[in-house]
Amino acid sequence: MKARRSKREVSHLQRLLEREYAKGNCGATINQNVCDSLKARLRHVAEGKARAFLARSRAAFIEQSETCSAAFFSSVRAKKARQVVTGIRDSQGIVVTEDGQMVRVATDHFRDSFKEKEVGRGDDFLELLERQVPGDIVQALELPLTEGHFRRTRRKERWPGGPMTDGRFQESG
Repeated sequence: MKARRSKREVSHLQRLLEREYAKGNCGATINQNVCDSLKARLRHVAEGKARAFLARSRAAFIEQSETCSAAFFSSVRAKKARQVVTGIRDSQGIVVTEDGQMVRVATDHFRDSFKEKEVGRGDDFLELLERQVPGDIVQALELPLTEGHFRRTRRKERWPGGPMTDGRFQESG
């Protein structure tokens, strides 16, 4: 019902505005005050429709628990702006509430997070991996490949060619 009423109002305002411009096209003088007031009323109706649409969409987003919309993110930003940090726990577990001390604790935390650390060769990872893989699989993986194995595999997978242009296997030697 409201939608029809606003459509009728918009078309009525547009008709009145067109009549004013038609007068000007016929040679009469255009009343600029009337045109400005009609345009202002049209703008007001359009803004009202936009506000109603946003209110309906926000309500729908909230009902559907939408978390990826502009309305959701604006509410999150508003909540974050209202949050105030009153204390920070330092590395020993003591809560610091003084502003200068909180800045020092935060700076130390991030400085420690981005320090260079010595990285090993990965031997511990390889040892863990060796303990996880059964011995028979390790032995099968360590066996050298023969030319016959390569040819059988190539036939099974229908490789178009091998390491050489004529398709022959080249042995390193």
